[in-house]
Amino acid sequence: MSKTIIRTIYLFLVSTLLCAVSPAADTPRSSSQSAHPNFREITKQIREGGLLERFTEKELKQYHRWNWFWRYRTGLDGDMGRASRVATGFLQQMTNRPDGPDGGPNSPTPAHWTPLGPIYPVAGYSYSSGIGRAQTIWVDPNDHDFMVVGAATGGAWKTVDGGVYWIPLTNNVITIGISDIEVNPANHDIIYLATGTQTNGLLRGRYGIGVLKTTNGGATWSNTSLSFDPKDQQMVIELLMDPDNPNILFAMTEHRIYRTKDGGANWSLLTELHDMNGVWFRDMKFKPGDSNTLYVCGANANWPQTGTQANHAIWRLDLDGDDIHETQVGLNFDLPADSETEFIALGVRDDQPDTVYAGYRVGVPQGTHVSHLKHFYKSTDEGLNWSLLSSPNKSYIANGFMDIDWSPNGNFYVTSYHLYRSGNELVSLSDNTAGMHVDIRQLELFPQDDGTDLLLAVTDGGVFRSSNSGATWAAISGTLQINQFYSVAVHESVPDLILGGTHDCGTIKHASSTWRMVSGGDGGSALIDRTNADHMFVTVNKDLLRSLNGGAFFYGTPIHMSRLDSPLLQHPTDADTFYSDNGSKRIYVSTNGGSNWSLFNDNSLGDGNLIAAMDICGSNPNYLYYATTNNYYDNGSLIRTNDGGGHWTVLDLPPELPLGITGLASLEINDTNPDEIWIGLGFFEEAHKVYHSSDGGVNWINESTGLPNFPVNRLLFDTDNDCLYAATDVGLYYKTASLDSWERYGRGLPYVLVADMKIHRSTGKLIVATYGRGMWAIDLYEAP
Repeated sequence: MSKTIIRTIYLFLVSTLLCAVSPAADTPRSSSQSAHPNFREITKQIREGGLLERFTEKELKQYHRWNWFWRYRTGLDGDMGRASRVATGFLQQMTNRPDGPDGGPNSPTPAHWTPLGPIYPVAGYSYSSGIGRAQTIWVDPNDHDFMVVGAATGGAWKTVDGGVYWIPLTNNVITIGISDIEVNPANHDIIYLATGTQTNGLLRGRYGIGVLKTTNGGATWSNTSLSFDPKDQQMVIELLMDPDNPNILFAMTEHRIYRTKDGGANWSLLTELHDMNGVWFRDMKFKPGDSNTLYVCGANANWPQTGTQANHAIWRLDLDGDDIHETQVGLNFDLPADSETEFIALGVRDDQPDTVYAGYRVGVPQGTHVSHLKHFYKSTDEGLNWSLLSSPNKSYIANGFMDIDWSPNGNFYVTSYHLYRSGNELVSLSDNTAGMHVDIRQLELFPQDDGTDLLLAVTDGGVFRSSNSGATWAAISGTLQINQFYSVAVHESVPDLILGGTHDCGTIKHASSTWRMVSGGDGGSALIDRTNADHMFVTVNKDLLRSLNGGAFFYGTPIHMSRLDSPLLQHPTDADTFYSDNGSKRIYVSTNGGSNWSLFNDNSLGDGNLIAAMDICGSNPNYLYYATTNNYYDNGSLIRTNDGGGHWTVLDLPPELPLGITGLASLEINDTNPDEIWIGLGFFEEAHKVYHSSDGGVNWINESTGLPNFPVNRLLFDTDNDCLYAATDVGLYYKTASLDSWERYGRGLPYVLVADMKIHRSTGKLIVATYGRGMWAIDLYEAP
């Protein structure tokens, strides 16, 4: 079965930033260069063009997800390829340890990480409860209980019992997104992973380091030779294995198609697009029974539609040894002139090898950004001539993925935001999504003797199975732990109470040994009132909500956070006072438990930047610090009040910081000394990770030795044990006064992005939220 690729409407924003290219040609072959996307320029285009105001709620949510990841993960010039280069170097240094990730030589023993979940289906909202975002799946055609799943940022997992129990395969490599998987059906120990995360086309996230291969079932991994300058952002988004020769594979990027004949040792370029200005390879399928013939389609990535037929063309590639014959087909579609054609999906059928199906998704003009499954076409002569089958005009929220699958039992399946089934060759569609999480990323199907189809689907909420052609579904996510958390909140008096916001699976609460979804959408920041466990704050798509009954019901507030993980604080001595941000550079305070809010900070400071981090001193709450950053990297600030908000001072940053750095990703105060502070930095600037001041920011000491060259997402100081923790993109590190260098803390935590952490003093635990591997806990470091 073919794999889906994600595209969204944001690509029309990016298109004007790409390098100039030649007009469309009759074939995709070209030697032109790929564009080099730049976070700074893309963000500036979006904001200064007034596009945020035009986005729908769904589009805003997707934009803020992308912005959250990339803000601290580029070069200082905004180069988005820096992340992949650093990740590749880290992989070469740290991968393939036989015992997996462990602590440094001084790491306390026994300090072992314990996974907290969630695993198994999360209770709560039936339409959106999930266990995390699965991206792709490979199923053994002869043993459907054997599956390999790739998660958005949680690596690869294997099951041999149909999804009851899942085994992580990539714990000993940097935890990355998996965009596609191929497995040698005759030898399950040979697995290929296309790395990266399929999200939002160029506005995608996570680390992509090419194609990885294992020959021992995941015990060790190595890079194949398929590589390209990460600056080109050429993530491999689809892999196809020759059904007659498992050493032959095809890899498709946005603009190029490669082939290996020796299991990845060598790759050759087969073809590439000539017009790269908003045109992308969209789908790739073998002609049934002929692995020397490939159907490939390209899609328009711009909104509005540019009008050139090449932007939604289909090519047939006929391979004769090393010779490649390309035929552009599918140019005689009768597409409405006023539509905005976005994507094409291709379908084939084994019983009619010359038959090809093409499905078009279009958008409504005038920037409304609502998509429709609009047209289905059919060709019976390998794509030379086409006829219209239907125009179902199924409307749904804009999401950039779509695929067509055929079953010998007579069913057609169309995957997109929902799953549709047709029993009459795509003439009419019925929605078969009930009982599963929306956003279906990929579908694998197998015909059954009773005339129904076995379906296995990966979605933004995990893995689902249907034994009756999609009439009913059951979650088979088993022990998958792949939720992408942005935050974690705990409560000292209720040891097992944990609250955290996740990507696409809402805000999740753990209590009485059960995980339950308490709010939908994208969860972000979370806080539990330390004096009343029933009083909670969460964000839903950046809107701050409040609950007075333990999450059973949430009320709206007037606060709209500027980031998915915007700071949210409770006053250390006055339990009724809370602090939050309300958009660019503004801190708001509530003195009555969250019912009413007013401006707290000096609105003239901060240069209009976003509030990246905020902390208040436990022993002297008159001291509150906050750090700002912005999307253009012009400047950032560290600002303090020492009189409870009466006066504010902009502090000098360390003078040795590289010019232009504004990646103030985190800050921490010593609760017993308000003049002792630490700042953690983003970006990939070696040796500029953590700075320490013991005099309120007058003087700074660089304390970066031992930290990997990844962003420092959070800092947390344990005053009882004089220990500082640093959450990075590749795990948790710690430093004490007796250590000259940072060391990795504990044993067993994968090389995963740690997004947030909290100390649970009464149990002596440190609880961390990871972006891709759920929640974890470990014993706190204890000073000798």
